[in-house]
Amino acid sequence: MKIKERDSECLSTSSFKTFKDKRKVVHINQYKILKTLGQGSYGIVKKVLDTKNNQVYAMKSMMKSFLKKQKIGASNAYESVKAELEVLQKLEHPNIIYLREIIDDPTKDDLHIVT
Repeated sequence: MKIKERDSECLSTSSFKTFKDKRKVVHINQYKILKTLGQGSYGIVKKVLDTKNNQVYAMKSMMKSFLKKQKIGASNAYESVKAELEVLQKLEHPNIIYLREIIDDPTKDDLHIVT
């Protein structure tokens, strides 16, 4: 099976709003945080519900300042994550995770990746 370039664009959002609804459930933009799925070296993965289309996704949240401090060879983890995201935005294959949206506000330390 060949890897092909994506027909649809990955959403890239340059600002986000975090808020709690009346039930005190946290939202990031239109994504309602349902539960924590796991935690890794670079961030936390949460199960989220897109309130616009009622679809469930995974959202990985990382802190850019932390990633920039983590050295990987001559570079850092932040540069590595950015390079990986650039590739994921272009690819479409059943064995490669589908990148739905990148939420990266340049004025904030948080980076959210919705898959």
